[in-house]
Amino acid sequence: MSINWHYFKKASPVVTSQKGRLRELAQYSKSATATDMQDWTSYREDIESVAKNGRSWRAEELRLKSHDDLHKLWYVLLKEKNKLKSDFLMAKQMGQVFIGKHDIKKVSLSMARLLTVVNERKRLRSQYRIFLEDEYIRKVKEREMNEFLANRDRMAAKGWRNLPMTPDEVKTLLKT
Repeated sequence: MSINWHYFKKASPVVTSQKGRLRELAQYSKSATATDMQDWTSYREDIESVAKNGRSWRAEELRLKSHDDLHKLWYVLLKEKNKLKSDFLMAKQMGQVFIGKHDIKKVSLSMARLLTVVNERKRLRSQYRIFLEDEYIRKVKEREMNEFLANRDRMAAKGWRNLPMTPDEVKTLLKT
C-alpha cells in the first residue's frame, strides 16, 4: 500500500462562531515536509540527530516474562514495526534516505525470538498434558485391575469354577 503524501492534510484549529468550540479543519498543502510528517509518524530527517536505539530482545530475557507481558510486548513490537515501515515508505516517496533499517531488523528479530519462546511454552504445555493424561490412565488401569482381582477373589471364595482370566493368564494362553 502506498501513501500519497501530496494530499497530506495539515490540521489547524478554527473557532466556530455558533458554539465557541475549537474544531479542526483539514487544509491541503501541495507537498508534505518533514516537519509535517513528524506529527503522524516517527520520521526523522537528520541522520546526526538520531540517537542510537537499543538492542533486540534476547530469548533468555523473554523466557523470564509472563504470558501477559509477552502478549503486550508483541503488540508493542507490532506497532513499532508498522511505524518503521510507514517511515520507510514515506522516506522513499519523499526521495530521502531511510535511516531505520537496523531498527526494522531489531524489531523483526525480537518478534521472531518472542514467537520461539511462545512456541517452546506451547510445546512444553502439550508434553505436560500428555504426561498428566498418561499418569491418569495408568492410575485408572491400576485401580480397575485391583477391583478386577478383588472381584475374582470374591468369586473364588464363593466357589465359582470358571473364573475370568487375568491379563497375564491370557498372554500365556495365547503364546501356547
